[in-house]
Amino acid sequence: MFKRKIILIFILFMYHVCYSQINDIQKFKPFVELQKGNYNNAIEGFSLLISDNPEKDILLARLEAYYMKGDYENALNECIQVEKVEKGIASEYLVKIYLQKNDIHKAEQKLLENLKSSYKIPMFKLLNHSDFSQLHDSFFLDSILKTNSYSSTDKQLFKVEKLIHSENYSDALFLANEIANRNPNVAQAYYFLSKINSHNNQLNDAKYYIDKALELKTSKIEYLNTRIEINIKLENFTEASVDIEKAIKLNPYILDLYLTKANILLNLQEYDKAIEQGNFYLALYPNNSDALFVHAKSYFKKGENFEALKFINESLNTKKSIKQYELRGDIYTETGTYQFAEMDYSMALDLNANEGDIWAKKGFARFKSGNKKGACSDWEKGKRYGSLLAIEYLEKYCK
Repeated sequence: MFKRKIILIFILFMYHVCYSQINDIQKFKPFVELQKGNYNNAIEGFSLLISDNPEKDILLARLEAYYMKGDYENALNECIQVEKVEKGIASEYLVKIYLQKNDIHKAEQKLLENLKSSYKIPMFKLLNHSDFSQLHDSFFLDSILKTNSYSSTDKQLFKVEKLIHSENYSDALFLANEIANRNPNVAQAYYFLSKINSHNNQLNDAKYYIDKALELKTSKIEYLNTRIEINIKLENFTEASVDIEKAIKLNPYILDLYLTKANILLNLQEYDKAIEQGNFYLALYPNNSDALFVHAKSYFKKGENFEALKFINESLNTKKSIKQYELRGDIYTETGTYQFAEMDYSMALDLNANEGDIWAKKGFARFKSGNKKGACSDWEKGKRYGSLLAIEYLEKYCK
């Protein structure tokens, strides 16, 4: 009797988990439709979700769908609904909608309201985005820029962003440092310093500055995403895993976060969890090459080479990259299929011949196939590109 109760509880638990996952997938599908430009499908899906729960992010997403579809009357009605949830949150859309309706006077009024809200349109966006092109070079916009609607710090940050946009990183670095030194409480200055240092491959400095930005604005998802990217490059996967959970909690509808989470779990050697997260992403984006790669590498690391080969082949159907060919070569090497491994390593090297460790792996596959001369030649090339593995093979087999 006790065993039956335990089994029943387990079945109910698994049903709840599966049902929750299905519900989650259905909840996210309208966001996929929006991303794909299928606006009618997106609006229909969002409307069903809103009938159960008029959540702010879903209301905003439906507003975006109406706007992108060009249905400006429904977009205006949606703005009214969203503004009831949080004042000012739809103010940018109101400016854009009235501009699309060619009601410039109304758009100008709404811009003035927006500039007094906590959702003020960033200066760079206002002056550069095509959504606001009808205001560009206008007397009205010039008059706004002469007021204190944007502070002197806002205007300097605009200059930094403009310099970054034009890839003038040295001047951007100088100006961003100047802003931060003058006022150490400007989070955006540290964010720009992080982006500039990351571009210059100064990853430890980039990490330092994004940490400073997040100390000042802990819930800025843009900053969190930047720190996740930097920590992944630095292979600080434990730190990245903490931030990815925060980012998903802040905005669970940024769908690429789930793929990033799967990659982080893979690098943390939590292979079953990586596969589970990949399955969730593949339910939203079937045949996604990057998610299939996560599956392939996770199964390979678990020692399940047949499954790994199946998923890497599926991944290669839609995209071809160095890491994919290298992984399939690794799988073939692990299973003793050395001729196929050599072919895949060759294809990886066709994409980039500077990969020293792949030359080392290709040489090993040739050596195991009985081609010692070819192997030693490959290892010499690997040594030239700084591969310690190639040097090890040379010393062991080519004396």
